[in-house]
Amino acid sequence: MFTNSSKPLTAEQISLLTMLGSDKLPEYIPAAKSAALCKELQLEPEALAQKLLPLAAAHAVVPRSDFYVGAIVIDDNGALYFGANLELEYGPLTNALHAEQAALFNALRHQCSSLKSLVVNAAPCGYCRQFINEFSDAAHLQVRVNHQQFSFEQLLPYSFGPKDLGQEQGINVERFSELTSRQHQLSASYAPYSSSPSILVAKAKGQDLVWSAYLENAAFSPSVSPFLLLLSQIKLQGLSMENVDTIEVHENTNADFSFAPELQLFLNHYPNLNISVNLLVE
Repeated sequence: MFTNSSKPLTAEQISLLTMLGSDKLPEYIPAAKSAALCKELQLEPEALAQKLLPLAAAHAVVPRSDFYVGAIVIDDNGALYFGANLELEYGPLTNALHAEQAALFNALRHQCSSLKSLVVNAAPCGYCRQFINEFSDAAHLQVRVNHQQFSFEQLLPYSFGPKDLGQEQGINVERFSELTSRQHQLSASYAPYSSSPSILVAKAKGQDLVWSAYLENAAFSPSVSPFLLLLSQIKLQGLSMENVDTIEVHENTNADFSFAPELQLFLNHYPNLNISVNLLVE
């Protein structure tokens, strides 16, 4: 069953939670709390994020690889946004979300300010470097791995990006500045190459739990499924699919494809989950 099941926390992870004054794994740390921690520990935000990476990695769901990756995005205000890799136990290995992708969407969903740094406990793979390159802030992003800092250009020289396909502006935080309605959320979905935006909303007893958006990439393959992002958001918030009774799929009438079949395949694999799917075409 795909639930909120991870390996037990280590002594180091428990110690870090105690330092944060929490008994729950964080999904993000607001700027004010981050600044207070940096002052108390005499650390820069990147060093604080490096210290907290074991908590980010604890969110990972890795039934295939057993390889736990944690990533933390830092915005210009100093807020920290957590992410971890996520795998499905069935189907091809492409059924996976990378920690960097999870952390970046988590930052967007929380309406972050401009992206400043990305801190990861394993070097970003080429797939993730290509995904990051879709962000309008990518050129200014600093990436920290194993206490070493790199400019993004150092990690992806001679890059191929949205401008190569005539898209002048990639993913930016302004897309997520207005999220007060379903239409605003659907507009935040980034689909300039297919014109097929999509959002998924997990609900319980009529109330929203989490939502996610489809994000495309100029190289196509690193485009991120809103379904995998939805699973990630559920995990980051300390929930499981057993907390969900309905998932709404919001898409446009002229969309070339739908993510409803991907969701239905998941539910077919877990028949004990009592979740209904509502496809809402707008």
